[in-house]
Amino acid sequence: MSNIAEIYTHTIRENFHPLFANWEPGTPIELGDYGPMDGDSFIHVGNIKDLGLNFDIRKDLTKDNKLFSSKGSAIFKLGAKGSININGMVNTKATLQIAFTSEDAVFFNAAECDFQMMRDKAKIGKVIMQRYRDHEWERAWAIVTDVVVAGATTIAISGGKTSSIVFEASGNVDRIDLADASLNLNITSQESVGYVVEAKKGLVPLIGMSKIQSTFLWVGEKYKPISLVLNHSRFSIMRNSPDIQTEESSDDIYFGQMNF
Repeated sequence: MSNIAEIYTHTIRENFHPLFANWEPGTPIELGDYGPMDGDSFIHVGNIKDLGLNFDIRKDLTKDNKLFSSKGSAIFKLGAKGSININGMVNTKATLQIAFTSEDAVFFNAAECDFQMMRDKAKIGKVIMQRYRDHEWERAWAIVTDVVVAGATTIAISGGKTSSIVFEASGNVDRIDLADASLNLNITSQESVGYVVEAKKGLVPLIGMSKIQSTFLWVGEKYKPISLVLNHSRFSIMRNSPDIQTEESSDDIYFGQMNF
């Protein structure tokens, strides 16, 4: 089986960009945290408030549900109380049944999500750019400028080509509503599941980040947009390398939202 962190963070970035995964999902994280990226994983160093950079927070007053399952390889079914589950047993309670048909497939559900972001990213960006020019900021550091706080988060990652897991609602409900964060889920059976989170409350599963970036990269004798010459994996390695020329001067770089 591949590395769980790489599977999960890559899958989340591919399907929720410009948001990234917070790995592990229970890791404490908040707006203003900064540090380098290890592939698609954020590594915490500190918070910009401790560096004297304060900011206001903008909150989305609506709540939404974020649901994802790997297409064609993560099949989920909401089993009503009294129905037959994937193991051929009668459900005494409502269930969430997930069957994986390939290795490294992901099921992700975040119920009742609150979206929060820095109100003035441009203002913070100007300060960061100046500190970088003054050699007071590392090029590799990204800042958490957006967070998604979930009422309840459920995650399952397959550990083999055929694996399955069944969650059961702890309350007396006829059917599980994946958008309802008040429901508690318990695992009743699992087979070859590599990683699981059971409806954990108050996690921050998704984050948005901003950092110093360059739109262009010298490759050979041609000057082309990064998106035309690099895939994400190669760019993750090269973007902060001191041996790679990404601009002619500091005027060619900018502070902005990370999209890949």
